[in-house]
Amino acid sequence: MIGIDTTFLIAAVHEEHPRHPEVADLMSRWITADERLGLCSQVVAEFLHVVTDSRRFERPMTMQEALRQVDDWLLAEESAWFSTGDDVILLAMQWMSQFQLGRKRILDTLIAATYASQDVGRLATLNAADFLIFDVFDFLPSADA
Repeated sequence: MIGIDTTFLIAAVHEEHPRHPEVADLMSRWITADERLGLCSQVVAEFLHVVTDSRRFERPMTMQEALRQVDDWLLAEESAWFSTGDDVILLAMQWMSQFQLGRKRILDTLIAATYASQDVGRLATLNAADFLIFDVFDFLPSADA
């Protein structure tokens, strides 16, 4: 199981992203190899926010296009969806306190706690630095890619 971070999902889906070809190819290879891909509501919310933003993309997705993309992932056989329960909130708040994280780290901490609570040990992200502090993930592509 590979947890998918928002940065990776955006690069996989949006053709304007500079790493789109590389990430789309990698995700396709994982799917072909029957790898399960984990997603959570925080990633979906951030994905919808970013891919529809005209300040980030010359041709942003419409909300309907973005929602269709999310729906495709929701129904995909290779996708596993994880919810945010009390255990996730408690872990995220523990980490926020333990690592003295501020308001700009809330969403990443919730994403990390969601995947960690499901024993997802590999995270596909283009921003490994956002998750290194939790010391619970191996990163794909590698942290130095």
